[in-house]
Amino acid sequence: MEGTEVTQKTPAEIRKETARANRVAAMARARAARKPKVIEVTESPALSKGDRYSEGDIKFFSETDLRMDSNGNITGRNCDYPRWYFPKMIQDAKEEIRSKKFSIDSGKYPQGRIAEAKDSLREAEKRLAQMEEKQPDFSRYTDTLAEIADGLGKRLSDTMSTISQQKKGLGDPHRDVLIDTTPSIDISSLPKAARLAEANGFRITKGKLTGSDALRLWQLSRTAIGESGNSEWLRKD
Repeated sequence: MEGTEVTQKTPAEIRKETARANRVAAMARARAARKPKVIEVTESPALSKGDRYSEGDIKFFSETDLRMDSNGNITGRNCDYPRWYFPKMIQDAKEEIRSKKFSIDSGKYPQGRIAEAKDSLREAEKRLAQMEEKQPDFSRYTDTLAEIADGLGKRLSDTMSTISQQKKGLGDPHRDVLIDTTPSIDISSLPKAARLAEANGFRITKGKLTGSDALRLWQLSRTAIGESGNSEWLRKD
């Protein structure tokens, strides 16, 4: 246009404006970063509403009873049953301690054996302290454990000789040993039982437990909810 003078910006002015624009953009990004973020919480697909746990949360064994690898993965157990499963063992241990204390206090040990007797007493008290783990409260898991026990019980029952066969001496001990010692109880269709087994150090081989492990898991599940763990209940007529 006539009469209009167009002023060209020098390279220095362009660089200055670009730097200013970059600073403004950086300040805007910093302000946005300081704003609190809204995090959307979603439920794990493995947990249904009203059921805020999985079977892997149910621990029959203490950490000292379980074997773990360097990554914290459970690889097995150091015992077949947890201590709370055998209340009579605790009573026997208490009786042993009472007997040892009485013998020491009443002077039944000769002078040269008193120190040895006191060491034995301390060891017995230590064992009792380890055994006196209170039974965990499984009441939250009653329905789940009952379902797992029912599924395992049916599969175990199918492998056992019947009551009438037992009475007639028609049981097959070789078959029973094979079932007990090899992966023979299929739990591939019992995902809850499988998760419970893995969380408690039971080895699953191609979807199967050995008969002995399946029975232990059944007994623990039943006992945890106050039911009998007597395996004879599984035997059909």
